[in-house]
This record gives sequence, C-alpha cells and structure tokens, in this order.
Amino acid sequence: MSRFFRAISVLVPVLFVISCSPEPVHDFLVTDAAGKSLPAYQKTKRAAGKEGLLEPAPAGSLAFACETAVSAGYSFRIDVSSNTLRSLVLTIEGKGTRLREVLPSEYSDFSYYVPLPSGFAMTGFSVEDTGKARPASSARIAAVEIAKRFVGLSASGKSVVLSKGIRIVRPAGNPAVVDRVSIDLGEAGIRADGAFQVRFGYRAEKKGAPGRFEARGGTKTAVFPFRAAAGLGTAVAYNGLFPEKTRTLDLIPPPGSTIVSLDVTQMDSADDPPTIDPGAILRYREASWRRPEFEVYRWARFPSILIFDTRDYAIQDSLFKRIAFFVEKKGYSGKLMADSDIATQHGWNAHDYRSEDLAAFFEKAEKERFPLNEQELECRDILIKAGIIRKTADGIAAGEGAIISISRESSDYLRSLFLGHESYHGIFFIDPEYRDFCKTVWKPLDPAVKDFIIYYFSYMRYNIADPYLIVNEFQAYFMQQPVPLIKDYFTKTIIERLEKAYPDRTESLNAFAEKFGDAFPEAEKKLSDFLAKKYGLPDGRTVQ
Repeated sequence: MSRFFRAISVLVPVLFVISCSPEPVHDFLVTDAAGKSLPAYQKTKRAAGKEGLLEPAPAGSLAFACETAVSAGYSFRIDVSSNTLRSLVLTIEGKGTRLREVLPSEYSDFSYYVPLPSGFAMTGFSVEDTGKARPASSARIAAVEIAKRFVGLSASGKSVVLSKGIRIVRPAGNPAVVDRVSIDLGEAGIRADGAFQVRFGYRAEKKGAPGRFEARGGTKTAVFPFRAAAGLGTAVAYNGLFPEKTRTLDLIPPPGSTIVSLDVTQMDSADDPPTIDPGAILRYREASWRRPEFEVYRWARFPSILIFDTRDYAIQDSLFKRIAFFVEKKGYSGKLMADSDIATQHGWNAHDYRSEDLAAFFEKAEKERFPLNEQELECRDILIKAGIIRKTADGIAAGEGAIISISRESSDYLRSLFLGHESYHGIFFIDPEYRDFCKTVWKPLDPAVKDFIIYYFSYMRYNIADPYLIVNEFQAYFMQQPVPLIKDYFTKTIIERLEKAYPDRTESLNAFAEKFGDAFPEAEKKLSDFLAKKYGLPDGRTVQ
C-alpha cells in the first residue's frame, strides 16, 4: 500500500469521530445546584441559536445529553416560553431511571419544577410536543437548572412558576377565578415525617370572606377554615394538624380572591420554629415534630414569643427546671443550682421566661463556667438564633421576646389551661402597656384580696419578695379562667387546696370566699376587655 493510501486510512477514522461528535448547546444554559454551567449536547440537531427552539411537527421534539449527580432536596427546573399554548411532555433520563412529566398546558410562559430523588444520576432530558401545534407555533427552552427544591405556585402577570403535584381548578369560562388548588403531597416530594408548612398568598376583594384548607388522609378529612384579610393576605397550615398519612391537600380560596403565591416548605432546620396560633399547638401531631424530645413554635400574633412543647415532664425539666429556680423559686433566685441540689424539688409543669432573665441565667453560667446539660445548651442556641438573647463581645445579653412551655405529659384539660396561663405571661413580658395596665388593676384591689393572692403564691413557692413577679402571676392566674369560671376557681378550687395544706385556717378561708368572691371576676373583666380591645382577642382569650 502506498504512503498516500496509508495516510488516508489513518485519517478517515479520525474524521469520522469528529463529524459525529455531539454539538454543544449555546442558546440556553443548563446549570447545576451551585449555579455553574453544565455541558449540554444536542441529540436532536438544531442550527446555532435554535438549539432550544421547539417548532411545529415534524420537528416537534428536542433531546439533549447532560450528566450530573443530584443530592437530596433538589428539583429539575425548566423554563419554557411559547407564543401559544402547547401540549408538552418532559422526560428526564437517569441511569436506570426515567422521569416523565406532562408540562402545564394552560400557560404559555412558565417555570416547572420536578423533584429529583436523592442520588439521581441524570444523563439527559428531552421535550416533546404531543399535540398538533399550528404552523406559526413555537416554544423555546429558556433555561434548565438543578434547583433547590420548590413545591408550590407563584403567579406574576403572564409568567407562572409551578411544581409537580400542584393542580389549579378553575370554573368553566372564567380563567381569572380559581375554585381550588389541589396539592398531591406524595407526588410533590414532601416527606411524611418531619414538619412542613403550606403557605397561601392571595389578594381578596373584601375582608372576612371565608376560605379553607381540606386535608385528606385515607378516609379522614380535616377542614381548617380562615377568613380573608383585606387586600393582600396569607393563610398557613401545617402537616402536624393534618390527619395521619395525608396525601392530598385542597385549598379553597376566599370567593373573588386572586392567587399571589403558594408554597409547601419542608422545615428541615429543627430550630426554625413554625409560626402558629397557640390553640393549634394542642392539635399538632407529635409524629410531625422535627426532634423526638420537643417542638418549638413561634406565636403567629406575637412572633417574638417562642412556645416549647415537650414530650414529658422530664424533658421539660432538663430544659427549664434550673432556670425556674434561678428566676422564680423562693430561696433560690439568682443562684445556679446543681442537679443534685434540686433533684427532690418540684420545678413547674409549665414555664415562662422573659429575655432579660434568660440572658442573666446563660450569662452567669458562662461567666462561672457552670456545666449546663445538653438540652439547656440546645435551648440557648435556639434562643440566640431567635434573637431572644444575644451573643455579644462582653457575653450574653437580652434580646427581644420571651419563651413559654407546656408538656404532653399533662392532661388535655391541663395543657389547655397551662398554655393559656403561660401565654398571658408572654404578653406581659413583651408589652409594657399591658404590664402597666395590670398594675393599675392590681393596685386598687382590697388588701385582703391581695393578701390572699400572695398567700397562695407563697404556698406555690413563688418568690413573693419580687413585686414584678407578683403582678405577672396575678394577671396570668386571673386570665387563665374565663370570667364566668374565675369566682369558683378562687373561692372553691384554690381554697380547697389551701384547706388541705392548712386545715387550721379553714374557717377564715371560707369567710374570705364569702365576703370577697366577687372581686375576682370584676378584676379579670378589666384585663379581658383590655386584651380584646388592643389585640382583637375574643373575650381576651389567647387559646381558641
């Protein structure tokens, strides 16, 4: 063979490889979870500048090769822009796995999120028009991204962001109105364990229009109503309130409202508290807690107040018993007590602390290098993140807010009672106007009534030398009972309790109840009216 033919025989395979090599995509970007460009190659040939253009049949499909590994918590996001409505199907190829999604056909411009399984090894993707596009019709892939997982809906003008598992139901002939939004929680990729929230943003025509969430799990349906705020409003529901194994959640917006946003957010961070009303905590499923020992919530009406709900009294003691002795207990205030010193002493079955006292406790422990337990250190970190206490160059200082706590070991009746009691402490801590008003109600009480209340607080082992604590406990004990019940609570329940402890005082206690029983509902009515007027709390009740 001549040198010429030997040279050709060497060159031909090389030329063949070059001519068949995949061509890169230039007219849209594929980015990874860090925002960096991924190499993507055409499998369906398009001219430069038209690689992402989906034209009418017979060229109604696009296919690309693109490789990347995906960790947990991410979605495949595709942005599509079209001059008309199209019937498009997205296929995401993986090693041994293929995900096929019907893209929204009711929007011409949209972003669509498909949750990806953890460890998914993507090898490519394709888009196909399964309908009969008109000759002048075209759609373009504007961008593709491996994005942080998003489950929900966002509508702004003509552009819509939508995820798998979200379905919008509209009445026939009126595309501007939404009858309901249905969320398939399983398909949407929300874990059954842990906590997540469903937040719906809307613009309502009028205040007070009714809306509701309907959660369905098996044969059970739970309904959570809400009333529209004027103009822009938000409604939030949590999976801890849903029936077990809830699969679908329907949102029925207020009549005449317009969707602004909807998102389903997994709360992976155990110290990022759900924002919720106290009454809902009593119905929140423990199985949805993000840690087994306790859950932390942020009070929706007073977001600077955190509410701890603990599995049992032992966990609650590990969090707050030492703080209780440091802040409130007679003979112990201001002291850091070793576990062995207070092991036989009772703490409280529910707790409340303001930011100043929490800061003083943790500052003293830090300065004295006092060994705090694991739960106390975790509590300290939660408080710092929430801004209730602050880490400074000089140590730990007070921030803004307060904490309250109840336990699952209490009976249902006591949980409700304790949560109400502690919630009033929370308001007292953060609202100087309410504190001042409580003083004006306390000050003119008959001295005999004051002496009785202080006597009871002493029996309860409160530090009665602290006037701030006395007024704080006075308002909380009064407000924990509805007005019609408070007289019997003080003149029967509490007096029976004191008679057992001090039988020699039975006669004087009963005489007091007969003479001063009406003073209790009179004082509470003033406090209830104040809270009802200032905060819109029905009858001043914090737990509905």
